[in-house]
Amino acid sequence: MNYTPPTANSWGTTIRTLTKLSQRQGGWLVTGICWHHCSAKLKTKRNSAGGVPSFVSKQNRNSAWGPREIGVLAFVILVLGSYAIWQRPKFVTGSPLSQARTCVNNLFQIDAAASQFALEEHLTNGDRIIFPDDLTPYIKLNGAGKIPSCPAGGIYHIETVGEIPTCSLGTSVTPAHSLPPRISSPAK
Repeated sequence: MNYTPPTANSWGTTIRTLTKLSQRQGGWLVTGICWHHCSAKLKTKRNSAGGVPSFVSKQNRNSAWGPREIGVLAFVILVLGSYAIWQRPKFVTGSPLSQARTCVNNLFQIDAAASQFALEEHLTNGDRIIFPDDLTPYIKLNGAGKIPSCPAGGIYHIETVGEIPTCSLGTSVTPAHSLPPRISSPAK
């Protein structure tokens, strides 16, 4: 008995049979036959769209996004959206502790800018500072081109060189919006 390799006609018949069987079962039947290998041997007509043989049903060419996948995607978006809405106040305003830390950091920046301004202008302790105009070139400004403000709504104040900048909220809130007192060096 001699083995004869299958011809293109018999390949086409095999593929068509398997395709019809799998379509009855609702999907592609997994077989040991390589689709790429077989499609190269097939001399079937191609549809007007291009790459899919004409015997493949339109149902198999549709997108993989069925009602179940769309439902899962909608559920995930709903969960993430509700979490973002629930967490929004924390993202926008921050906790009182983070507001106080931001305010104290801004006060440190204002103090450093005042010191740098005094050095460049040869000022001494007690000389007047016009806040915020004099300090604007020495501090990183916010998006509006102004010195950053207190996140809790306080107003910063400094009048003279050597003065500790203050926030109008000061110690009236917990935690306090104030710089620690300066430690002076001992006299020699």
